[in-house]
Amino acid sequence: MDADMLSVIKKGFERHGLSAQVYSGELPSDCLYHLTYYCERSWDFAMYMHHAELRLFRDGNQIGYAEFHLKGKGGVSFTKFNSTEEKMNPVIDKLLTDYPLVSQAE
Repeated sequence: MDADMLSVIKKGFERHGLSAQVYSGELPSDCLYHLTYYCERSWDFAMYMHHAELRLFRDGNQIGYAEFHLKGKGGVSFTKFNSTEEKMNPVIDKLLTDYPLVSQAE
């Protein structure tokens, strides 16, 4: 698990008025929505994230997808060293704007 990524995702969901809990292994039976993430990091003087994917599910069916990707792993651009939060906030916002959750109104 990547604690930095999990923290950013939780804060992003909270920013949209949604609570999030982290589980490893089996999901609780009362879990209607769940999110999976995948991220890749590279090294260039320091570790940095160059790719991440978020997949949103409802009742086991994927209902949303958003990604962050640096073309060519960021090349010589120093923005590749931006924080995970700076990179992922727009991705989380897009995911939750493009795929509004019914639970927001519940």
